Amino acid sequence: MVTMLSAALAVVILSLPMAPAASSHVMDFETATTVDNSNLNSSSSTGTMSTSQVLPSVPSQSPLLASIATGIGVPPELPVKEPAQAVWLVDSDSPPVPPDPVRPFDFPDPASTFYRGVYYAYGGSQIMSSNGDLQSWTAPSDYLSHSPAWAVAGTRGGAPGAPILRTDGKFVMTFQGDARNCNRSVCTCIGAAVADSPGGPFTPALEPLTCMPEHNGAIDASPRRLLPSGQLVVYFKSTGFNTLALPSQIWVARLTREGTALASDPINLLNQTEEWEAKNGIGCIEAPAMLQLTTTTYAVSAAAAAAAAVDNNSTTTISPSSNSSAAGAAIKPSIDSDYYLFYSGGDWTAGLKGTPYSIGYAHCEGPFGPCHKVTKRKPWFGPSYNETVGPGGQEFLLDASGKPWVVFHGWAKGRAGYDHGGKRTVRFYPLHDMPMIKP
Repeated sequence: MVTMLSAALAVVILSLPMAPAASSHVMDFETATTVDNSNLNSSSSTGTMSTSQVLPSVPSQSPLLASIATGIGVPPELPVKEPAQAVWLVDSDSPPVPPDPVRPFDFPDPASTFYRGVYYAYGGSQIMSSNGDLQSWTAPSDYLSHSPAWAVAGTRGGAPGAPILRTDGKFVMTFQGDARNCNRSVCTCIGAAVADSPGGPFTPALEPLTCMPEHNGAIDASPRRLLPSGQLVVYFKSTGFNTLALPSQIWVARLTREGTALASDPINLLNQTEEWEAKNGIGCIEAPAMLQLTTTTYAVSAAAAAAAAVDNNSTTTISPSSNSSAAGAAIKPSIDSDYYLFYSGGDWTAGLKGTPYSIGYAHCEGPFGPCHKVTKRKPWFGPSYNETVGPGGQEFLLDASGKPWVVFHGWAKGRAGYDHGGKRTVRFYPLHDMPMIKP
């Protein structure tokens, strides 16, 4: 007989030993459990937490998500294993919401990651960093060490995808640039670059990941490490011609282990279909960002629980890494994931030429689809809020406490469009402060 961890076994505490090289808020999956999805009680000093309040699924609006794969794929502090998986625990307060925008300069299509006490932000062709508070940032600099061999001279990157930690300890990120010797109307390709740390500089690979010439170019790449397989993938947009005959589309493809080449043909996930995305040939869908929410549930056999002396009046620590036969038999993980593909739609100039720029999302049956749009009649976020118009280019970030944030760009009201002196400045907001996410 197998019983799920619940009140039937009273309160069972799973001991979570720290991974040797990990910081205090990261746990190794092989010794981790599900977190309470509504009111986490954890101990940062011992790395243990109660599973008596585990819910059957992860609410999309929970302040803490059981296990979340965002722009960083696998938390970079983790010693990566194959397959890779991680659970983040709250052990300190999250930083306060920074100013909106955080800096006054142009920083379009932003992405961000947290590594060893430092937040790194990537936008356009530049990188900047903040030591733990999201408030003060270094001056921006180029993240690429040099122009890619496949791109036109002077290419310094664009629409960056936050770095993913590889199994060899190096980091791989994505960017875009215009290809040499191209005779199409749009010649943009997606490239990959590798560095020893998320702070760069990143050395571009000799060849682009993809150019999608039959779809008039490829942009807005977003790399991911899927859980629990550890497979690297990349989500991206094909440019199209902003016409009904060949509109923009969103795709996914597997990457090689190194993350510097495609390992499969691209799979189409989303097409430009809704009026808020494009109207009269003006607008698009772009900037895909997959949010994978993973819940890990542990089953405990009645025999093993009895052997470990667990009853309704006691609390027993059972470690998945324990050498005891009782503990080994007790812990049986089951992993379930929900996939939400976020994207931007509309006219990126905030509606100066077409429909206003906003953020929508689709619910996907798996990382490779099929995906079903949720935001059909109107977007999830936008086209304006407070003094900002045209929010988009979104990505996800886990802060030092494990709380998910959304990072995106926007224009100041009355200053949308570069022709009007505008800048696409960067914003950071906790996900639970954003609109509700519904399947």
